[in-house]
Amino acid sequence: MLWQSSPSCLLRRRLTGLVLREPELRLVLSVYTDDVLLMVQDPGDLAWVEACQAIYSAASSVWVKSSGLAVGDWRQVRSLPPALQTIRWSVGPLLYLSVYLSATQKLPENWQNLEGGVIEWLRKWTRILRCLSLRGRALVLNQLVLSMLWYRLDTSVLALGFLTNLQTPILEFFWSGMHWAPVGVLHLPLKEGGQGLKCLHTQVRVFRLQALYSAGS
Repeated sequence: MLWQSSPSCLLRRRLTGLVLREPELRLVLSVYTDDVLLMVQDPGDLAWVEACQAIYSAASSVWVKSSGLAVGDWRQVRSLPPALQTIRWSVGPLLYLSVYLSATQKLPENWQNLEGGVIEWLRKWTRILRCLSLRGRALVLNQLVLSMLWYRLDTSVLALGFLTNLQTPILEFFWSGMHWAPVGVLHLPLKEGGQGLKCLHTQVRVFRLQALYSAGS
C-alpha cells in the first residue's frame, strides 16, 4: 500500500516498509517538503503510523486529507482501524509530485501532450537554426529541449514508442535534412569526434541504475 499525508514522522526504524527481493531493497519513507510518502507491506505498520499521528494535536485532520494507493489484496483496506479508513483509498490514479501512480494500469496521463510539447519547442528554435552551429544545436537540444523530459523519464514507466517517435524530429532539427553522420556518432563526446548529444535510451538506463544505487546505499 502507498500512503501520502502532510506531517513528517520518523518511522523508518519502526516500520517494515516495502521489501523487494531482487534487488534486495527496503523502502519505507520518502519526504519532500511537507509531503510524506509511506510504503507499507505489513498492515501492522499502519498501527505504528496511527500511534505516531496521535502525538500531534492536528492529527484528526490529517487522515481526511490523505490519499492511499492499494496494491494487491484490496480487502486489507477494509480491515484497517476506523481512523485510517478515512484515507481516500483507491487503486489509482494517485497524483504525487506531478506523476500519476496506479496499481492496475499504465497511465497515459504521464505522457499526455509531452511529445507534442517537445516538437513545439523544436519548431520555435527552428527559426534561428541557421544561426546555430552544430555544437550550438546540440546545446539547445540537451539543455533546453530534452531536459524537459528528464523528470518524467526518471520517474515513470515509458509509454510504448515514445522515444522512437521523438528520434526523427530531434535528428531533423540537428541536421536540417542533411544527415552527415550515423546517429551513434552524434552521441559521442566532443573529444571522440561526436557532438555530445544526449541519447534518450541511454539516459533512461542511467536513471534506472541511479535509482537502484540510491535505494541500495
